Amino acid sequence: MIVYDEVQKLKNPASLMNRGAKAQQGKFTLLMTGTPIENSLLDLWTLLDIAWPGFLGLSAREFLAHHRGNDPERREELKLRLVEPPVFSGQVTPIPAIMLRRFKQDILEGLPERRIEATQDLMPAEQQAAYDAVRTAIRARPQGTLEGLQQLRAISLHPRLGQPPESAAEDGPFIAASARFTRLFVILDRVHAQREKALIFVELREAQRALYDLIRRRYSLPSPLPETINGATASPVRDRIRREFQSRRGFDVLLLGPKAAGFGLTLTAANHVIHLNRWWNPAVEDQCSDRVYRIGQNKPVTIYLPQAIHSELGDRSFDSLLHGLLDEKRSLSREIVIPVQFNDQDFRALFEKSLSDGETDPTIADHIDGMDWRGFELWVAGELKRAGFSVEITSGSGDGGVDVIGVPCNMGGRPLFVQCKHTGNGIKAMIDERAVNDLVRARATHCHTYPDPILAAVTNGRFSLAAERLALEKCVRLFDSARLPTLGRVLVELSDGAAR
Repeated sequence: MIVYDEVQKLKNPASLMNRGAKAQQGKFTLLMTGTPIENSLLDLWTLLDIAWPGFLGLSAREFLAHHRGNDPERREELKLRLVEPPVFSGQVTPIPAIMLRRFKQDILEGLPERRIEATQDLMPAEQQAAYDAVRTAIRARPQGTLEGLQQLRAISLHPRLGQPPESAAEDGPFIAASARFTRLFVILDRVHAQREKALIFVELREAQRALYDLIRRRYSLPSPLPETINGATASPVRDRIRREFQSRRGFDVLLLGPKAAGFGLTLTAANHVIHLNRWWNPAVEDQCSDRVYRIGQNKPVTIYLPQAIHSELGDRSFDSLLHGLLDEKRSLSREIVIPVQFNDQDFRALFEKSLSDGETDPTIADHIDGMDWRGFELWVAGELKRAGFSVEITSGSGDGGVDVIGVPCNMGGRPLFVQCKHTGNGIKAMIDERAVNDLVRARATHCHTYPDPILAAVTNGRFSLAAERLALEKCVRLFDSARLPTLGRVLVELSDGAAR
């Protein structure tokens, strides 16, 4: 009999650990994990290929193809296959279900009460102004989804993390500049008064460094407190920090990176967990919370989820949107078998909603989606004409990688090369790197006639993250369905601004 704990470490089918596991010759194999699916359904297939090779009846490639997309019926079919006794040749076997799912809050007795406190605080004027400036900059210079999200994520935490206070006199104004920092110290003041302990999960290293000084000065902690565990913390140091944190009496705080401290740590001396900087995966976030909510905890536990809210955007603020997506993922993962790690579609949805000022007119999108590829090129050309460009539509074949060429009326502006990618009648397909490569090729082909053009790819669908990364590298601007209404205006600004 072979028993694997924390078996998610074997999820990579190409790893030596995975191959070593498959080489074992046990008669019975038991896998244990709190996160059977971390990144994709391939994780599940890989683990089952260790526990019961062939059980799913599909190769890895066939399995992924069968479950591509978000078909709820196929997900429910997979769930039943896992949690119901297997059936062979129409007969239910005496073998129990291959997977037993248990949730701590449902079956573990003896743990104290646990409550979640999700708070929303309005951004101070400085933070809101910085947030508005970031949204405006992203719209003016279209960039990759992940890059834009990281900017929104950082500014929602604090508007000037790169300028931490250097003395106690500067601490108050620095804290007051951030809605989440303000809420954090309201919580810590209460924890300090109760002489209890707290964990603060925050990924950004700049925030960890700023919090070290702020907390030490505010609560007169001796150096090196509060201590930090992140990806740079060696295992012996991590073990020492854990032991001392567990044994010290009175108020204490531990700063942790969610990926570095999401498992393998028991920190039941604390009964407050603050997720100051949310992670993209609710399973990782829950594992972080479980550092304190486990056997050995004898105090009520509170999980804090502070959010910074823009006074005008309200529930369209980044923090509120991210909180909603994480809750949706967490809820679905309990009901059906799904990956909880954010995918391209999740990142794109979060990004588009964060930049939106409200509902868009669906008739415009319907009109564009109903076009064919040539009609879409004509629509793009018309938008450029209305914006003041002299426009040339290239031939359908042999166009050298560019569909529409725009020359600004003012002599100082730079020309535009536009590649148009229509995705079909309302099908929001992902556009890959070929659109970017076409434009790079077109720049080389037409360099003598149109020196130094601005390159832009336009679609009524969405660009893949791979396309966005390549576009960033090659200085190509991307306009997807959400950005089409501002296409002409932004391209004029780019042409004029680049010339200046």
